[in-house]
Amino acid sequence: MKIAKDVVVTLRQRVTDLDGAVVDDGAEPVSYLHGGYHDIFDRIESALDGKSVGDEVSVRLEPKEAFGEYDPEQVVVAGFDQFTNPPQPGEMVERGGELYRVVELRDDSVVLDGNHPFAGLHLIFQGEVQDVRPARAEEITRIAKSVTVEISRLRAIKMATIHLLGVPIVLTIVAGTLSEAMGGGLLLYLALMFVVAVLLSALWSGGRYVREAFRGGEVLRIDVKGLYWRDFGSPVTWEEIAKVQFTDGMGEDAWYSVALTDGRNFKLDASILSVETSQVSWLLAHYLPATKLKGI
Repeated sequence: MKIAKDVVVTLRQRVTDLDGAVVDDGAEPVSYLHGGYHDIFDRIESALDGKSVGDEVSVRLEPKEAFGEYDPEQVVVAGFDQFTNPPQPGEMVERGGELYRVVELRDDSVVLDGNHPFAGLHLIFQGEVQDVRPARAEEITRIAKSVTVEISRLRAIKMATIHLLGVPIVLTIVAGTLSEAMGGGLLLYLALMFVVAVLLSALWSGGRYVREAFRGGEVLRIDVKGLYWRDFGSPVTWEEIAKVQFTDGMGEDAWYSVALTDGRNFKLDASILSVETSQVSWLLAHYLPATKLKGI
């Protein structure tokens, strides 16, 4: 199998600087998702494109193609009184939402460096392809942190069959059993009215699933910008979402109820999507705080 988009590649690698000093001895193989997901440096990914198990590559990386140029302005000095616990050289500390490495301790201050430890280095990457396999859908979702979902016609037909055939058969049996057990009267009348209401709801849902089976196409998109559900008609940013609740109904019914901050709401039917609900839930949990999620 050749390396192409949406395959997982496992490499045995060795990285040195121009003087031959080892930066990474490759003690453990590394795996990445190929296909422009920036899961590995772009120059290395380009060199690996089309390669197979056993092939080797050697790539020279300029600083801007690897860990960036060294920026002296990223070096700052902070007083000891700004730290709850005494920092130690090599330790990573947070300052103003950014991570810094402690590089020096002075009498009354600490020198912090916001550059990557390998910033400014020219690197030589040597790698051998050890394994190539198709990526699973959830691996692509987690790396890309986005998903574009289509209607699964097979699932839509299955749901239509359940609602148009399975539910009416069950309700017919239930109605017959109630008639024999109750004989007659107001209570039976109310029970049969409830059965009819459930039947009508099932037939309406079944018709909708039939429509979706013929309609097909893209129905859901989730990415860093927000969420788009085709039946709602307009994209929704993450800031506009007040709450999302997941409901796992009878059989294979599953949906997300999305409430917006302006009072609007809609239901996202997860029963007929071409991905599993676990992938959708993972993305929602990635972009929304737990306080806005229920049942996820």
